[in-house]
Amino acid sequence: MCIVRPYRIDTKKRVNLLKFIYAFSVLVLWSSASMAQDTPNNQPSPPLLDQDKMYAEFFVGRAEQELEDPTGVTFSGDGLLFGLRSGYSFNRYLAAELGFSMHGKSESDVPVSASETVTSTMSSSSFDAGFKATLPLFDSFFINARAGMAAWQYDIELTSSLTPDTPYEGEDSGYDPYFGGSVVYQPNDSFYLGLEYTAYEFDFRIQGAERTQRVEAMALMIGTAL
Repeated sequence: MCIVRPYRIDTKKRVNLLKFIYAFSVLVLWSSASMAQDTPNNQPSPPLLDQDKMYAEFFVGRAEQELEDPTGVTFSGDGLLFGLRSGYSFNRYLAAELGFSMHGKSESDVPVSASETVTSTMSSSSFDAGFKATLPLFDSFFINARAGMAAWQYDIELTSSLTPDTPYEGEDSGYDPYFGGSVVYQPNDSFYLGLEYTAYEFDFRIQGAERTQRVEAMALMIGTAL
């Protein structure tokens, strides 16, 4: 059985949207404050990327996926994460980004009773659109903060040990905020690498009940100016 729910902005979605607007406002204020301090007498560290320049990034790592069931059962597991991202730097502190992340497939076996074990297979992916704020630490090192909206796709298969030949299959899609950060090292003007963390939280409905899927990703990122 396959259940697809059209996206609608319910109360929880409105709260998430407000969180995104708040996070974006913080990024803009942070960037504005940093630019205000950029004077001839206060030389900043070299920017991550030149102003008004495109860049591309590839990242690979592990993603931990956790599903909260209304019955109190939690399914969790990790899988291979990889993706691509491109961006446009408005200035040395603020950039707009668009990317795709494959969060991988994770499996777990969870006892739900003395006689039954449920095996879960979860996979998800997302198209991410958002903003990045950059703060120079010292020569060649930077920290980034990211926030935006993720258009996600989620698939799940649940198999009971009592009925292994008739698994439940469900899917859903929607929009939710994401946030993250990274530490970056740039040895030259065109190449850089870093370690990044990104968190997602998807709210969806399968089997007639609301569920929450959390994804936490750690990845090695390699980037280049275009």
